[in-house]
Amino acid sequence: MNTNNKNKENITFGELFDEWYNYHCIEIAKSTAYGYLQQKKRIERFVEDSTFIQYINTETIQALVRYLLTEVSSTTVNRYCQTLKLCFDFAIKMGYISENPVYSCAIPKRRRVEIYPFTPEEINRLLGQPGPDWVKDGIVIAFRTGMRLGEIFALKWTDINFDEQFISVQRTQSRAGTKVEIKTTKSISGVRRIDIDTKLALHLIEMQERQSPASQYVFSSPCDPEKYRIPWNISVQLRELCQKAGIPERNFHTLRHTHASILFAHGKHPKMVQERLGHADVRTTIVTYTHITPTVQKEAVEVFENL
Repeated sequence: MNTNNKNKENITFGELFDEWYNYHCIEIAKSTAYGYLQQKKRIERFVEDSTFIQYINTETIQALVRYLLTEVSSTTVNRYCQTLKLCFDFAIKMGYISENPVYSCAIPKRRRVEIYPFTPEEINRLLGQPGPDWVKDGIVIAFRTGMRLGEIFALKWTDINFDEQFISVQRTQSRAGTKVEIKTTKSISGVRRIDIDTKLALHLIEMQERQSPASQYVFSSPCDPEKYRIPWNISVQLRELCQKAGIPERNFHTLRHTHASILFAHGKHPKMVQERLGHADVRTTIVTYTHITPTVQKEAVEVFENL
């Protein structure tokens, strides 16, 4: 219980948010902390910093939700509400209030992200277009491993075992606005071994031969071979490749979905896909991908065709 002199009569929303943020930010990633501050800026347009928290009730939060829905998606509004829940839970813990006003609100559910994976033919068409080598190299690695963008561009050559053909994923690039740093992976399950096929192994060897001997990173900075490249404009580059190839535009993360979808389409077990992707829970893998694997369902139909 809080022992200072603050109470619900003299603490404002701005003070509460800042106190919660300063308490909480030491245990979260910088990118997450940055996201909280960006959320606060938008919330301040509706709930002023100077508003005393005793005047913030369920009706206030509900009105905020309606306001946010005019500016951002329902999934984003859901994230805002989760942040506010944490903030007001902190206020209860500190003795500033007795009830969390967010829990009684009608909060929009997160929408399922629609997934349109690339086909292997589309990947070949992408790679056949003129474009930067570093972009196409990233496409190859993402397609054949399912790694996240940040994980790919944090890879070091020492993470690749060419003899046994596997990649050891140990770190990722984390962005907080314009700041980028190398940190540990998103979760404990993110630290993993990914076995690679011979085609990818040969491609990585060819990439290494193109680089300076001083390069530590698989994607080294064009300005300093001892540092890592930050893929600032890779989404723009990928969209341009899609346009040149005459295929629907997708973002880089779709390559991760593509890897998983192909494995499922070939009847691979969800647990194996989970381990390659680095999901903390196999349920995440199943919920995200099984609705886009029609060939698996066809096998179920074949069982009843023969009955």
